[in-house]
Amino acid sequence: MQLRPDPQLIAAAADGDHEAFEELMGRWLPRAHSMARRMLGDADLAEDAVAEVAAVVWRSLPALRDATAFAGWLRAITLNVCRRLARRGLLAAAAVEPRGDGPDPGAGPAAEAETRARAAAIRRELACLPELYWRSLVLYYLGDVSVGEIAQELGLPAGTVKSRLSRGRALLAERLARAGWGPEELPSEGRE
Repeated sequence: MQLRPDPQLIAAAADGDHEAFEELMGRWLPRAHSMARRMLGDADLAEDAVAEVAAVVWRSLPALRDATAFAGWLRAITLNVCRRLARRGLLAAAAVEPRGDGPDPGAGPAAEAETRARAAAIRRELACLPELYWRSLVLYYLGDVSVGEIAQELGLPAGTVKSRLSRGRALLAERLARAGWGPEELPSEGRE
């Protein structure tokens, strides 16, 4: 059986074809799950987010005008769902794991708890940033989306995205400092 291309699946799913929708989601939901897992820091919350994302996609797919915009559209839905979950306070109750390798297993329970607390603080404060900074930071750091891709997705010049990333990091650092965390908790500037 030959796999159907995404635009064909999108058109069929938009017309109500459940099999096409399942095939499309089989391709794309793992990416949404990965992003939700990094944003929310909890496997159960990520599962809840992905279920909600799939429901939103099913309801909204007929309104998608350009099949080539599907990846960015799905990413935007995932970001919005995760932010809503984070803002509801679910994030504070989650057992948050930091991105990357996690705590040093030889460091002991106190160091592991500290690492988890830092990650939770960053996610909580990030969720409270204004939308224009939050979206750029999340796409860049948690979505592994380049500055150029963010610029294209948001319809902005790359310089504006860089400025928002810089200002967003500064605002996040201020919020973390007020919450008692140091600037070393923030990711550094990196790739283009």
